[in-house]
Amino acid sequence: MPSYTVKNDWRIWQADTPNELAEKLRDAHSPHVAIDNFIRAWPIRTALPPGQTVRPAATAAIHGDDTQNWFADLSKIGWIKKPPNFDDVVKVILATFTVFTGLTLTRFLTANPTMVDLGDLGNWHWWGFFALVALLLRYIIGSAIHLNRTYVGDPPRSTHVALLFKDLMFLVFFGMLALYIMEATQPGDFARRAMLFVLAGFTWSILDYLIRRFVCYVFGNDEVDNATLRIVDLIFVFVFVVLAILMVSRPAWAGIDDFLAWSAAIVAVGVVFTIVNGIYTSHKTPKGEWPLPFWRVWAYLDAAQFALTGILILCVPSDWHNGLALIVPLAILYIGFLLADMIAMTRTLRPVSG
Repeated sequence: MPSYTVKNDWRIWQADTPNELAEKLRDAHSPHVAIDNFIRAWPIRTALPPGQTVRPAATAAIHGDDTQNWFADLSKIGWIKKPPNFDDVVKVILATFTVFTGLTLTRFLTANPTMVDLGDLGNWHWWGFFALVALLLRYIIGSAIHLNRTYVGDPPRSTHVALLFKDLMFLVFFGMLALYIMEATQPGDFARRAMLFVLAGFTWSILDYLIRRFVCYVFGNDEVDNATLRIVDLIFVFVFVVLAILMVSRPAWAGIDDFLAWSAAIVAVGVVFTIVNGIYTSHKTPKGEWPLPFWRVWAYLDAAQFALTGILILCVPSDWHNGLALIVPLAILYIGFLLADMIAMTRTLRPVSG
């Protein structure tokens, strides 16, 4: 069944024929007006460019082909349009991130001359491999869920190319961070770089929510919105901006530990925001650009993984037992978060209203 988007309302109706589309639009805008009057009156003729007219004229009779003409004119000037099909684009994006992952894991095992025997359990790289696999699998699965639930379908929930491009840029950034983790030569560096990867995932969840909320507000897709939720979002946007300005304005970073310490403050504020936001957000999930509920689950998981990794780095010296004292529990921790993520997604992805 084809889908059409009505430009001046930004809602989506499904229809097989122009007649059916006219009927649905008539019912949505003025339920007690007959189709012929509706076609004459909507949209306002003076809003159309020269040379484009919605037939029939105001005084003319309705004929059998008038709905077709009405539909063709509105489609031509962009008032009615089919939503884009992102299916193939999403497949390419996910395949690209998978290539990044495969390259990272391959180079992690082969580029380091000390990684000769894969059965050497006393080598921290052996355990680091499992930690890296678990970390990357979390984001491959999460990316597939997010992109398919948001951009794939008839009609897709999201029709904004800019939002898809934003997600693509984040995935490219994740790929760069994965290569950055792979190049770590010391257990401590490996764990700290993994924290940066988790921090990027947390940032994606929060920003995706805020950006989609803004889009919903601008285009009127906000039927579950309320004044309290807007105030909460605005307060935390202000706090996030202030913290970001403070971080950027620092004259220099003493090192990655300094950066991660400052980032911990943003993560803490983000967790508070996620909790408060969840209190005032309706359980109903509308169609369109409104953020899907699993962004909140990922924010909690990322924040917990970020915090526990930091605690592990602080409590366990990276040189104990050739790095095994740090990397072995890190691998176990990350495998546990992969399992927790999969369990949470199976529950969160149950059918939702809207």
